[in-house]
Amino acid sequence: MKRALLSFSRGVLIFLAIGIMLIVMNASVFFVSIKPATTFEDLMEKEPKSGMHIKGDAANVFDCFAKEETWTERSDGSRTPAKNSHYYYSIVALNTVFALEVPADEYSAMEKLSEETYYYMMGGEAPTTKVAVDGVMKKMDKETKALFLDYLEANDFSEEDIEAMGDFLIVEQYSMTAVRVMFLIGVVLVAIAVFLFIRNYNGQEPKEAEQPQMPDESQSSESSEM
Repeated sequence: MKRALLSFSRGVLIFLAIGIMLIVMNASVFFVSIKPATTFEDLMEKEPKSGMHIKGDAANVFDCFAKEETWTERSDGSRTPAKNSHYYYSIVALNTVFALEVPADEYSAMEKLSEETYYYMMGGEAPTTKVAVDGVMKKMDKETKALFLDYLEANDFSEEDIEAMGDFLIVEQYSMTAVRVMFLIGVVLVAIAVFLFIRNYNGQEPKEAEQPQMPDESQSSESSEM
């Protein structure tokens, strides 16, 4: 036991801690990212579910029902001006409506796509604006769920319609390449930690005790004759 504990050098612990942290932080999205992708067009024919990998151009976009603001708290208690970091849009799917999170720099394109969608629903031309999405379908958190519920009620969704939707879902976007890279770096760091541990462990093998040498009988007998 002591030998194993001594094998956890500082380097082993650092590599192990960072590797495990990267794996834990990215594991859930990593495993979703390697699933076959589902497009927004697919969701008009199959039911959206938590855990889906959603990838493709956004479609069936309707209203922006919420936005997220961020700011920095200063040490003196003041804070920087709030900036919009994300916007949340409603998306129509098979027998339901779900939400899509988009970064602030996609806001103008999403607003244009929303207008084109309404125009198309009124018999106009199909939308031409493209907004690429790559994300994970998840259950909404409590705060977003409350805002989404207010939006549905304001748009005359009945209690029966809302209840039939089941869990409120949202597509949260990620840089899947970055997630995969960080996850794999974590795996490599854990592998390095294991290698260093084994090397340290084997380097502490106890040496075999030296066997005492028996005196040379011929030399002993000669000495006695003198």
